[in-house]
Amino acid sequence: MLHGNALPAATAASPLSDLPSSPTQLETSHFINFELAQEIRRQYGSPVYVYDEKTLISQAKRALEFPNSFGLTVRFAMKACPNSNILRIFQNAGLHFDASSGFEVRRAILAGITPGNISLSSQELPTDFEDLINLGIQFNACSLKQLETFGKLFPGGECGIRFNPGQGSGGIGKTVS
Repeated sequence: MLHGNALPAATAASPLSDLPSSPTQLETSHFINFELAQEIRRQYGSPVYVYDEKTLISQAKRALEFPNSFGLTVRFAMKACPNSNILRIFQNAGLHFDASSGFEVRRAILAGITPGNISLSSQELPTDFEDLINLGIQFNACSLKQLETFGKLFPGGECGIRFNPGQGSGGIGKTVS
């Protein structure tokens, strides 16, 4: 696994001279070695994914300790890894969750995630949108149509609004990130 501190800081005089000469030198934590990887493959087949629970918890705590002035809700984007065990580890560490579809919301709930700790931001509203909101999930409207739909279904209800000012740091002509 790679850590953010694995690469040494580059200097102005020689920005690349301090970089490791091989990818294996990037590793700073070895919770699994070749022999163990082979044993895991023999036992579980391939592909198989192995996670370091200690590092997941440590990184969650680091995110929760991020300095802030007005409160902070740290959300894990489920699209990064929807594995139910990972979701439960992060919930137990105090994280909330960002779901980008009704399917992800239902997956999180089936994993035991508290509905009030799930926020849905989706390009299309799921067919069971009203039911999901009634379970207590948070919602961010991503379009005026979604905002109108939410308002009709839940007069006086509260939701977030995700808006795009038309500028971003990347993307192509059709997208902005």
